[in-house]
Amino acid sequence: MAQGRELPSDTLPAAQYLACFAFGAARRLKLQLEGNDPSEGPKLTQRQLDCLVLAARGKSNWVAGQLLGLSGGTVHKYLEAAKTRYGVATRTELVVRALFDGQLSFADVMGDSRRDG
Repeated sequence: MAQGRELPSDTLPAAQYLACFAFGAARRLKLQLEGNDPSEGPKLTQRQLDCLVLAARGKSNWVAGQLLGLSGGTVHKYLEAAKTRYGVATRTELVVRALFDGQLSFADVMGDSRRDG
């Protein structure tokens, strides 16, 4: 951005994803410098991934539950368990980490929204 220009509000979600990605990359570098292997990331269950795909598409827990035949509370529990596995606090961080680790693809996130409500 040029000095004095404001970031357009419609680009804020992309900026947030980019910031999370940068944080994750810095975290992996730090782990490598400490002798840890950051490539051994956590693995999500299929149901956690199902819920995460819909969350990444902006679906609420309730909508994701309707699409998956679950309650909104159950979707929430799956996403919380996935966040715990990754050690992150937000859905955005979870999406970015899963994208980087290859458990989630951009094709999953950008999938056909006509199919999933």
